[in-house]
Amino acid sequence: FTGNMISYDLKRTINLIAVGEVVFFGITTTDQAWLAEGNTVKFFVGNSLFYKFRIQQTKFDTTSSAFLTLEGIECKAKYSFTDRSSNWQFEDTASDTITNALISGIFSSGSIANLGKSFLRAEYDRKLNALMAQADYHKADWWISWNQSESYNTDYYNFAQARGSGTSRHTFNASGTSADIFLTSNANATRNIANYIIVLGSGDGTTQLESINYHATTNRSYLNGGDTWLSGDHTS
Repeated sequence: FTGNMISYDLKRTINLIAVGEVVFFGITTTDQAWLAEGNTVKFFVGNSLFYKFRIQQTKFDTTSSAFLTLEGIECKAKYSFTDRSSNWQFEDTASDTITNALISGIFSSGSIANLGKSFLRAEYDRKLNALMAQADYHKADWWISWNQSESYNTDYYNFAQARGSGTSRHTFNASGTSADIFLTSNANATRNIANYIIVLGSGDGTTQLESINYHATTNRSYLNGGDTWLSGDHTS
């Protein structure tokens, strides 16, 4: 349907469900069956898979256009629920054991690390919520991957302390024939100045990551000089 696509907006964020919106034109009655809600859509950049989505909602109009709302294929775990059995009560259990139990029947096991033991109760819960809660507890990353040799049909769930490579993947050059970056100089922004900045990261409550940059003082000085304009309180 690439030739029928008018516009698209696809978003992937680490540890969250991918989302997207796509608009097609020239959609026939036969085409509508392919774009039905619940079907899987693969998006490619060249010959490489960008991401797999599930069609969450489809709207067709009288101009033969189709408006699709998409969610990442990880949403399969969003529609799979646990029950009240003790199978979903994990006490002092290795993280990879919990992960494999939650993805069973939904995803295939990709690279799943054991990040230590934890406690997790997931009765009557969406399995995706439980997987995300475990990742949040371990401050870890999770993602879905595919193999080209399998035509990207098998969805692999991955769980690791951090996604990516521990070594450099690319060297940037500022000069020469291989230059692929350019240097800039620092500039001071004087219109928006703050001396107390709090940056909040992942987590919640007392476990939330927090960074504080404080450049101020509670000390006060009192200046009293011969010149009247210096007399009085002066804070610094």
